[in-house]
Amino acid sequence: MKVDDVLFLAMTAAVAAGSAFIVFVACFSWFRREQKRLQKKILQAVAQTDENINDLFLTGRDAASCGELVAQFKVNHGKQVISLLESDGKRFIHVDGELSGPERAKMVRYLKSEGFMS
Repeated sequence: MKVDDVLFLAMTAAVAAGSAFIVFVACFSWFRREQKRLQKKILQAVAQTDENINDLFLTGRDAASCGELVAQFKVNHGKQVISLLESDGKRFIHVDGELSGPERAKMVRYLKSEGFMS
């Protein structure tokens, strides 16, 4: 191989690597922006409900120590476990897994309709 051929192959590899990196960065930033936009949309949907649903949900690993277990539900084919806990006369919801804003609102409506919450 000639020096010119090696130089041409090296330049081609460098341009290809640079192009791939630029496409990767562009896709990553676009997906990140979409993720933040969807999170903001979900938080706004939760905020527009009739009451502050986030106050009813416990977060963290020590939620079981926050009260007495009243009821427990498995939802989404057992992917999430929702526990209803009571402490100091207040009832809280603890979710093992992820629930979107509309799913949270739906769960609160269900618990109210079944008499678990007021």
